[in-house]
Order: sequence, then structure tokens, then C-alpha cells
Amino acid sequence: MKIKTLVTANFGMMVAAVLVQQVIVASSSYWLSDFAQNLRLNQFSWVLLGAYLASLLLPYLPGAVAHYYQSLWNFEILENFYDKTLSTFRGKIGLWNHEEFKGQKESLLIKDGPQYLGDLGHYIFDVISISFNAILNILVVVWLLDTEFLIAYLLGLGITFFVLNLQNKTHENMASKVETEKNKITRHLASAWDHWALENAAFLDSWNKSFQVKKLLYKGSLVKLSGKKEFGSVILSITSFLPTLIATIYFAQKNFGSIPDLLNLVILLPRLFMILGHTTSLIYLIRDYSIMKSRAEVITQMSDQELDPQWESRINLEGIKMQGVTDFNLAKKLDETSKGYWTITGSNGSGKSSWLMKLKQELGAKACYLPPKSSLGIDQIETSLSTGQKIKAQIQLALNSGVGILLLDEWDANLDEKNRNEILETLRDVGIRMCVIDIRHRV
Repeated sequence: MKIKTLVTANFGMMVAAVLVQQVIVASSSYWLSDFAQNLRLNQFSWVLLGAYLASLLLPYLPGAVAHYYQSLWNFEILENFYDKTLSTFRGKIGLWNHEEFKGQKESLLIKDGPQYLGDLGHYIFDVISISFNAILNILVVVWLLDTEFLIAYLLGLGITFFVLNLQNKTHENMASKVETEKNKITRHLASAWDHWALENAAFLDSWNKSFQVKKLLYKGSLVKLSGKKEFGSVILSITSFLPTLIATIYFAQKNFGSIPDLLNLVILLPRLFMILGHTTSLIYLIRDYSIMKSRAEVITQMSDQELDPQWESRINLEGIKMQGVTDFNLAKKLDETSKGYWTITGSNGSGKSSWLMKLKQELGAKACYLPPKSSLGIDQIETSLSTGQKIKAQIQLALNSGVGILLLDEWDANLDEKNRNEILETLRDVGIRMCVIDIRHRV
């Protein structure tokens, strides 16, 4: 996703709240050190003790605010994703029955996209939070101890990033392969219901063999990536910890006779190791950037993908007939004022349905198209209607919307004679007021 779509007002509020939280957390080391130094001099300060305790309790408040704005921000980027993805196939009626394309878009909208965006939101939040924590705390440690800890910390980071760059290319290529294999198996599973419910042995056996191959490829790529990541994590931990450990030993030896410095070191040692732990976590997150990037590229590719319906190859105008019509370039002639009822006839395979869908795409919002065996707009309202009742309800919804052209494809399939005659009479009446063009299963 593009950065400008991620940086919003809610994102800014989230970052600000995290910064306030981590400033309070980092200040606890200062208050504790000052309080301990006062105790060493037999001085007790309620102010320093209160400030220290407050620095332990108060971070929860900005932390809660940060998570609140994180939730709002996550919903924002999900909304943007839905809008963009839905726009890629809006009005592409020729792809309506393209099963692979449809399955890919459905998987993207229902599962892959939301899951990735949820992971992305948590990933960015963790990177920001841990970065602030590490930077602010190491600055406090340097202030209270010595700049050599900053040098050691930066040296460890430099070595770690060098090793990380060597690993990234391998991880990125492997992550891309894992995501590709995952999408393949997801699309394959989309057809599981038909094969397993119908249990046609020949088709089921072929489906299952293909599924086993895809499953093994996905498992192999996933296990290989996991192994590489874990081995890389061990190397990264060593490179990040070693320079700071050496600096700690050196500082202790150098200041062996200085009680205040050694007291500060003892007080800050747990915080120092906490910083190293957080830094290691941050490095792991940075290591995972290549994986997140690869997932983003796959998601973006799926979201942006468009197909050409290739109408011309599916339509044979010589095999299509329409009473009183010789010029089938109707899109330029029809508008909301057109009236009449026409039925398209022709031989099987002549492309009647394709021509009707092409007409709908050319007419756009001026026309309402009802595909065969469809419950468009009805199941969300009433699920107990019969086939005939659904068609009647769809026609009424189209009329209520104010559309001027009604297109129906094989609306009479699976209807008994009574319902068929009733709906036919309705369409003839509607044709007096507006344009109705249909394809009928039985003519």
C-alpha cells in the first residue's frame, strides 16, 4: 500500500500517544537513579519516589489512547482497501462468471486483504512503539552512565543490519513464494464444496491429487522459510548483544572505585538488558519487513488485476435474432425514454448471454441486469422466497430504483408454468412503460 494512504489523522494521534507513553517509561530510570543516589547520602525524597512510581503507573493511560487510535486507523486503511479493490471490478459484467477471477477477488476481500491489513497495522504499531522505547531508554542510559554505551549500541545495530541485509533478499524471495503457494491452495479450496458434496469420483480424484501437490508445495516453502528465519534470529541476537555486553564489562572495570557510577550501573543493568531485548525484537520486525513487503506486493497485484472480457470472441451476431431489430449496436440508441419488450433468440453457443452482458456494460447505470438463477438484492432482505417470488421481487426492486432499462437472462429457468406465465405478463406490462430485453430458457 502507498504511504500516503496509511498516514492519516488517526495514525498521527496513535504515534503521539505512543511517544508520550515511552517518554514516561524512559523517565523511570532517571527517577530511580536519582532516588537511589539520595539514599546513598542518607537522604529520602518523597518527590523522587512519587515520580518513579508515577512513571510506572501512568504509561497505561497513553497506552490505552494509542490502542484506541490504532483501532480507528486500522479501520480506515481497511475501508480504503475495500473501496480500491471493489472499484477494480465495478461494472465489469463480463467477468461475472469468470470463476477464477471471482474466487481470487472474493478471497482477497473476505480473507487475504483484511488479514494482511490487520497484520500490517500491528506490525507498524510494534515498530513505532519499540523504536521509541529503545531510542529514549538508550539516551537515558548514556546520560546517566557513559557515551561508550551509545557507541556499543550503535555498533551492535550496524553489525546486525549488515547481517540483516544479507538475509533479506533470501527471505523476501522465499516469502513471495510462500504467499504465491498460499493463494494457489486458497483458490483450489474454493472449489472443494462442489467436488466433495457431489462426490463424482473421477472429478474428485483429480481435484484431490492437485490439492495434495499444492499442499506439499505450500508446506515445503513455509517450513523452509521458518527454518531460515529462526537460524537468522539466533545470529541477529548475538550480533546485537555482544558489543553492549563488552561495554558493560569495560565500564565496570574502569569505574571499579566509583560507588555512584557502579550504583547507577547496577540500577540500570536490568533496563539495559531490556533495551537489548527490545532492540532484538525491533530487528526481528525489521527482518520481517521483506516478508510484509512481499505480502503487500501479492495483495496489491491481486487487488489491481483486471481482465479483458473479450466480448467479440464470444458473440456471433449472425446467430442472434431480435424481433424488429437489425442493428445490434443498441447502447447508443437506448435511453431512459425507450419503451418496448424484446426477447433475444438464437442457437445455442451464439453468445446471447454474452451480448446481453456487453449491452449492460455499455449502458452502465441506465440499465438493471438480472443474471440467471440470481438472488441479487433479495437474500439480504428475505431468504425464504421461492424462485418465482424472488424474480418478482427483483423486478419490483428494479422498477422502484427508477432505472429505465431492464435486462433479464433466462429468468424463466426452473419456473413452473404458472409462475412463468405470471412473470411474462408482468414483463409485457412493464414494457409499455420502459425498455425490457430478455433471454428466455423456453420460447
